[in-house]
Amino acid sequence: MNLYTFSLDCHGKQQRRDWKIIIDTSVGKSRGNLYSGKISKSQILFMLKNHGVKDIETLEAPDLRKEDVVSTLRKAKVKVPEAFFKQLAAELELPF
Repeated sequence: MNLYTFSLDCHGKQQRRDWKIIIDTSVGKSRGNLYSGKISKSQILFMLKNHGVKDIETLEAPDLRKEDVVSTLRKAKVKVPEAFFKQLAAELELPF
């Protein structure tokens, strides 16, 4: 399991929210890797673009794994709308 922590600037509001999400990336007999088959890196990048995120050039590097996209965004301090994380959680069948 990996714990990801990220902060969001709420658009149009003067507040900042901190979010934490736990993603089970371990391989199990019944569930398998949570990312495998459910969503691809290109789908994640497409979702980011659809949500208006523009600073994603570093995410397009071929050596960057899809599991590292969220942490890379956080390290680069890229503003990502909350709606992206809601959609990502829905695609991965996780509660948000």
